[in-house]
Amino acid sequence: MSTQYRNIQFQFTTGLLSPLQEGAVGTNAYANGLSVAENVFYGSSAGVFKRNGTKFGSTALADSVVYSFISGGEVHLVEFGDKSARLLDADGKVVGNAVTTPYSKNETEELCCNSFLDVLYITHKNHHPATMSIIDGQLTAPADIEFVQSQSATATEGKDRTVCKTFDKEGDYPALNIFYGGRWYLHSTKNEPLTLWASRTIDSTTGEYRMNDFTLEIYTWVPDGEGGGREDQLLLADLAFSYLSTNMYGTSPRWMTAHQCLLIGTARALFKDSGNSAVTATGDSPFTLSVAMEYGSRGAKAVAIGSYVFFSGTNGKSLLCAAYDQQYSSYAAAEISSPVSRFLKAGIKRLSALTTPMPCVFVLTNDGNLLCCYFVAGSIIAWSVITFADDDKPLWIEDVQGGNSGESRILLIMQRGSQRLIETLEIVSSDNIWEEPHLDCYTVDESSPLINREITVVDVSFDGNVHRYSLGDENKTKTSVTRYRGLAYTSVIGNMRAELPANGTSQSTMRSIKSVVVRLYKSFGGEICPRPDLDNSEALYVKDMDLNDEIILYSRYGERKYGEENSLYTGEVQVNYSKSNLFDDRLIIRSRDPFPFCLTALIVNYSVSEV
Repeated sequence: MSTQYRNIQFQFTTGLLSPLQEGAVGTNAYANGLSVAENVFYGSSAGVFKRNGTKFGSTALADSVVYSFISGGEVHLVEFGDKSARLLDADGKVVGNAVTTPYSKNETEELCCNSFLDVLYITHKNHHPATMSIIDGQLTAPADIEFVQSQSATATEGKDRTVCKTFDKEGDYPALNIFYGGRWYLHSTKNEPLTLWASRTIDSTTGEYRMNDFTLEIYTWVPDGEGGGREDQLLLADLAFSYLSTNMYGTSPRWMTAHQCLLIGTARALFKDSGNSAVTATGDSPFTLSVAMEYGSRGAKAVAIGSYVFFSGTNGKSLLCAAYDQQYSSYAAAEISSPVSRFLKAGIKRLSALTTPMPCVFVLTNDGNLLCCYFVAGSIIAWSVITFADDDKPLWIEDVQGGNSGESRILLIMQRGSQRLIETLEIVSSDNIWEEPHLDCYTVDESSPLINREITVVDVSFDGNVHRYSLGDENKTKTSVTRYRGLAYTSVIGNMRAELPANGTSQSTMRSIKSVVVRLYKSFGGEICPRPDLDNSEALYVKDMDLNDEIILYSRYGERKYGEENSLYTGEVQVNYSKSNLFDDRLIIRSRDPFPFCLTALIVNYSVSEV
């Protein structure tokens, strides 16, 4: 006796779930989640689709890192190598000259870079604070900032005495910097690791910012009317100030971010400022730091999206999300990385965030895992894993956004075989994902650095245009198409185990998958196969040799002959299984060809047999 059941999943909004959530069958997360989510992004309300590819920019310098820089309203990138730097555009292409820097390859990852009014401000605990600019399209070498100096003589009539902080000696170089409320904030020198300084505010007379002016005190001469006089301290609202935290308990700051208020992460807790920018002189300032939450941080910078701040936890192997509460002017945090904790064992190396067109946070680990944390339907967080061809892996990430062109992409420094390449992963809305190439390290010319790769060529038409995707060194040409060269990657979607009705019929039974219906939107090929039980918990999905020839290929594109034009398919595809599969009632849906793929619903028909 057998009974037929049908299970439908039409939302994937909770994304990748932890293997420990396999038993949470009564939750919305389980109903809308995935057991495997590799190289996929999520629609704003329902579907899950294959990510677009990465665009080749340049060959990277050895041991280099990249930081973004807005100048002239456009986004630029500065690549720092071993005591050198060069200018890149927003696509990662070299556009300017190389300059000499004082930063060694062991220091570049610790640079704190922030741009303000077309100037890049750089701090590092071992070096004098410096600036870099772009002049006539050329990058300038780091120039030490000339800070306003103290006037140490006794104040006399017509001449004031000042006390200034100049950051010009070994041990007095700040590690962190950020711009907030018209001031430049510097934090954490070797000599004073828990002290924060803020520059003077804008000069009301000239309208100029005074980022180099850390005048903490001003003493003026007050005549007594009898030929003498005295010094008197001026208490001005636009003076610089310093603040020594007394409650960090010796844990040096890890990062600063200006988000609603100034937020500072340390190994002990997160601290926020009072939000009062009307400070006066040292010792008479209402500026204070208070504990925002009892969660320590580690290493990687914090990133902000909307009212949320993301940061790595104290152990460096977890990601936390802090939400700002306008009503209470404070934060509350939650650990959100449990679905991907198995990928974070080596620790978080770098965080990057994009706010448009879809909010997402990218997490790079020390061993080259790249994860994406996606905001679906406004607030739901969904995870996916980003993988690449062969053993290729990312070494560095940086978010590229803003400027007049409105760029929104993630820059990656990739290790591909023996090559070290700069690429960009463009983030586009789910409405436009089909218009972008689905090849990694792709180019539209012959300059691709990829060698010894598989050769595949096929044309596909969508939105009235014909696009050619080629993998490797293919020399044939066709004048009427856009031609992309690059590397194919595989996207994989795995559903959760079906929870069938517990009505007596499906209890203590063996069940098999009889047929599968996938609802697709603008898609081009793929594979559906049952997923056996896996003893290796680290395995993402089953390998071909484990399937016993049970791969089912569905297609709507013919034989893929060279030069043929094929169209994307929207509709349902049904796959019937001729024999029972009792390994597992989960499925793997895989897209290995370099074309768009979007799943909007998954319908599985089960046969349940009494045993």
